[in-house]
Amino acid sequence: MDVIVYYCIRPSDPSYSDQSLEEQRAAVQSWLTSHPATIEAEYIEPETDGFSRPHLRDAIEACKQTGATLLVARTEAVGSGAPFSPRITSVPVAFAPETPRDRGYIIAAPGKAPTGITLYFPDRGAMNVMPVFLCNRTDRTMRDITVTTVGITTHISMSSPTGAPLSRRRIPR
Repeated sequence: MDVIVYYCIRPSDPSYSDQSLEEQRAAVQSWLTSHPATIEAEYIEPETDGFSRPHLRDAIEACKQTGATLLVARTEAVGSGAPFSPRITSVPVAFAPETPRDRGYIIAAPGKAPTGITLYFPDRGAMNVMPVFLCNRTDRTMRDITVTTVGITTHISMSSPTGAPLSRRRIPR
């Protein structure tokens, strides 16, 4: 089987995009171990806030010309982007498995973040999406962090290295 792989990145979130592309490539390799195939081409879509996906159109056209299957590396959101829900019927489509994020995205704490373990909300005036950073500027290791969102309320809970609850906060979004 021949496949043409379609990746999505989000250039406006470079730290997420780099890790996301690595995760997507790992997911494709995982898919290839159980589905013997040859990668004929790769298309990387730099997502924007619009709905235009010119590289997806190119990948579909290449599949039509070669008879390859389109392998979509990720359908979940990349960074602050929207999830990708393809409805492609003109070519065979396969989906790489979602990659687990046991550690989530780890980036350097923003420069203005306070010391200690804090939630930091950067000033993003005109943005529709508000990023929230759980910052650890201590020597303590954070373990067993769970973030749950229901409606407009987010719950964050975390255990200390001994397993005892360290904090539980309710954060309106």
